[in-house]
Amino acid sequence: MAPARTETSWDHEYNTLRRENLFRNPPTDRTAYPALQLAVDPHIESFNALFRTDGKPSLLDHALAEIGEKVFLDGDDRAAASDKNRLTVRYKSITLQRSQVPPTNKFAKRREIFPAECRERHVSYRGKLTAVLEYRINDGEPQEFVRELGQMPIMVKVCNALPSAIGFLVKSAAPSSVARPLACECSSNASCPARH
Repeated sequence: MAPARTETSWDHEYNTLRRENLFRNPPTDRTAYPALQLAVDPHIESFNALFRTDGKPSLLDHALAEIGEKVFLDGDDRAAASDKNRLTVRYKSITLQRSQVPPTNKFAKRREIFPAECRERHVSYRGKLTAVLEYRINDGEPQEFVRELGQMPIMVKVCNALPSAIGFLVKSAAPSSVARPLACECSSNASCPARH
């Protein structure tokens, strides 16, 4: 027998036991708070558009294509372009890593950090943003190098898009999607699209 569908109607009562049960055992079929989900969907979709995983080009892919290649010439400004060395640089890809404890923390047994831990530490839930760049001197072979672009706040409910991820985050003491009405985890000194 299939499990019953998650009840989505709410009344004016507190429903403390029901909310506690939903927090400890998040539903896998759909959200128990459809109005809340509708309110945060635009934020989630806009963040997901930056890093798409469905095969379609992301906003970052479009931005990298628009930046294109940059060409730099050396030598005297009065010399002909053909007499100058030519350096061509382009972004190849940009990635956002999972949130981790800082490298200065030598005592952490587990490097991965979750939103609940970030709130306890009073830090932003953020990941390292890195770029792979490619350069070519004159018409030589392209060479790649990696540069860190800093830390980027990560939207919490993006991690909760899959029902299996919700259960994993709840087991690791992170709040489930039913308990997080806000879309972004930021400390008070971080710049972020949405603050709580």
